[in-house]
Amino acid sequence: MNKKLHIAAGLALSFAISNSQAIVITDMVGDVDCLGGAIVCGATSFTGSFDNRSPAELAATDGAQHTDYATGPYGTWLGNPTFNHSYSVFSSIASATWEVGVGGVQSQNDRLYLDGALFASGAQIPEQGSNGYGILSYALTGASLIALLDGNGSFRFNLNSNDSGEPVVFDYSKLTITGTLRDGEVPEPAAAALLALGLLGFALTRRRRT
Repeated sequence: MNKKLHIAAGLALSFAISNSQAIVITDMVGDVDCLGGAIVCGATSFTGSFDNRSPAELAATDGAQHTDYATGPYGTWLGNPTFNHSYSVFSSIASATWEVGVGGVQSQNDRLYLDGALFASGAQIPEQGSNGYGILSYALTGASLIALLDGNGSFRFNLNSNDSGEPVVFDYSKLTITGTLRDGEVPEPAAAALLALGLLGFALTRRRRT
């Protein structure tokens, strides 16, 4: 029995240590409601005022609050929105992906910046039409990965005016990073729990032997 417990504890401790070295962190700004209106997630068009509140919620707030961000009269107004992400500090990053749910992009003169540095433009930001909705996803490389090491990533969408005058509406912004935390940073909860389990197992086996 002691031998089995010792082996299990050793495996848990080994797995926890390895997971505390390379972890995945996801940071979300906003909520995924696909701009509300009459659509469901996965649809390619939207209607209404880009607000997914129920009639009761609308009545309770007198129509003053919105769940999404727009460049026009719908939602909370943002001219050229910036999405700020904050997370643990990394010593190295193996991969990172940034995605944004957005509708109404109609100009290929738009630009995307990370901490002030351009990383997407032109055909990399596909036109959607006035009622289009989609998820734009970008795998970050090179200087963009280095910019994320400090635990802060600021993504700015520099929009050219749409020919139709329709607003561009933002649903959410999500940053996912895989890498190694800097010494002293707290590992993700799952890894911390496994580490604690491993240490507890070793303590129990040692106590039984004595």
